[in-house]
Amino acid sequence: GFYKAVVVRNPAVVAAIKEMMKRGQPYLGAFLLKDEQTDSDVITDINSVHPVGVFAQITSVFAANSGTGDYKEEGLTAVLYPHRRIKITGLIKAGEHSTATIQEETQTVTPPPSPSPEGEVEKIPQGPVQTSFLHKHSISIVQV
Repeated sequence: GFYKAVVVRNPAVVAAIKEMMKRGQPYLGAFLLKDEQTDSDVITDINSVHPVGVFAQITSVFAANSGTGDYKEEGLTAVLYPHRRIKITGLIKAGEHSTATIQEETQTVTPPPSPSPEGEVEKIPQGPVQTSFLHKHSISIVQV
């Protein structure tokens, strides 16, 4: 494998990465955009990315500020180490668009529902407890 530094500028994605690092869960899925002229931290359309990406570990993050004066754009540089290939099979939650250089997703698996007592309405879980905190961020969450 090889390490790859990527710059992330979408505030929601930056916040999600910081929270993942704080929780000791520094992993994400990274997919290349089909249009090389486009930069995005989130997936808004599953057809805008190549179907095969990588499950990567965030090994370190650094502050990345660009621009001058009142137009400063805050972000971070994340160093990624790919572990294995993954294939995107569905877009569970589309992120809100903002310019940057990598799209952020997480691998989610929906566990089978457990039997509930009769007459009780069962709430279907959004995903494993380990990644449920990501739903509060305006990021892309995909099924792989």
